[in-house]
Amino acid sequence: MFADLSRAYIQKSNLEHALPTSTERLRTTDECLVKSLGAMVSATGKVGIMIIFIVFRSYGVRVMRTLVNKI
Repeated sequence: MFADLSRAYIQKSNLEHALPTSTERLRTTDECLVKSLGAMVSATGKVGIMIIFIVFRSYGVRVMRTLVNKI
């Protein structure tokens, strides 16, 4: 979800920066948002890995396989 949002925002900001009316403040704000979205993508990936590890350790391989097959 955040990865798609990040890609869409990067495309939007690239288009905006090509406009002659683009200001330095806009570029700075966009840069901050792009970095924040990137951090959110990274964090959600790490949380997902932690959840998988916790489920595996708690319930074992059989439940893990069932969950992975549903994804």
